[in-house]
Amino acid sequence: MRAFFLNEDFISACFWSATQSFIDSRPAVYHQIYEIISATESIRKNFPFGQAGSISRDSALELLSIAAYFSPKSVCEVGTYIGRTAFCIIAGAPSSIDSLFTCDLSFDNFSMSPEILAACPQRNVISYFGKKSSTEMFEELLGSGRSGSVDFFLIDGRVSGRDLDLIAKLKTDDAIFVFDDFEGVEKGVYNAMMIGGRLKDYVLVRPSSQAFPVVSRPRGRLALMFPISLLRVTKQQYLPFGL
Repeated sequence: MRAFFLNEDFISACFWSATQSFIDSRPAVYHQIYEIISATESIRKNFPFGQAGSISRDSALELLSIAAYFSPKSVCEVGTYIGRTAFCIIAGAPSSIDSLFTCDLSFDNFSMSPEILAACPQRNVISYFGKKSSTEMFEELLGSGRSGSVDFFLIDGRVSGRDLDLIAKLKTDDAIFVFDDFEGVEKGVYNAMMIGGRLKDYVLVRPSSQAFPVVSRPRGRLALMFPISLLRVTKQQYLPFGL
């Protein structure tokens, strides 16, 4: 009997359809994102590039949903910028995350204003490495005994060959990788190709903007990779989001 084949485009459409259903069924998620964006807005306005580099509302909603579904325990973020993405991840999985490590090679604009503290009550799990490269942060984490412990990576900065070796030592067997700016020749595509070349049996979920190109509403530019071992066939009507 011929097998039933699922390609990455089909899986991408299924994933984002389920994610959108989750978002639409929980109005409180929109309020959470509004609070996070509002709390970081004063930092963004003082930034030389304005909106550039700051995650959009649609990508923020999707990032929160990804974290809510996979419920990671330990997170590594490359590219802190103003901290908006870190807060979205924590808001998505407040009960499962016990550590979030983040750095930014180019800028040092991460701060805990009163507005941010109010919007992110779980901020105590964040370890900000400051204006450092991803390589420096990864090396420090390995030096502190974090080998094989990171199950969620958000990559929003260009990775190096050295980074790939360090990530292989830091990651759990079922780690999830999320890439921002996955379009054209942007860094997200480069990072996915670099990291994907080192990962065996992983599925690429393309951004919702590519999975549903004819939909007029704005969509995010996040892509992600997860291991095929996490795929399941279920008779459930709705996916088991944990938020």
